[in-house]
Amino acid sequence: MSSVAAEAVTSVAIDSSALVRRYVADPERELVMTTMEKARVWCASALARPEVQAALHHLVFDRAQRDDLWRAFRADWDHVAQVPVDDRCLARATE
Repeated sequence: MSSVAAEAVTSVAIDSSALVRRYVADPERELVMTTMEKARVWCASALARPEVQAALHHLVFDRAQRDDLWRAFRADWDHVAQVPVDDRCLARATE
């Protein structure tokens, strides 16, 4: 994925771990930020939203910090094309 930073990409599928890296200090944060900046469309499973919020909740020290991170995440989430998850999708994921 290192070449992604040098090229514009049309869309990028983002999992929960990448989204969490966008908001906290992490060795891969710059790669996540650059990749997302270059993409015109961000896609993520609808499950990513509660997963990211739960992860951010566990990583913070106080309510104010949590509120700041959640606010930033919600602002970004408005730009995410959500892939809906239903029972059929969940069943296939366990196969």
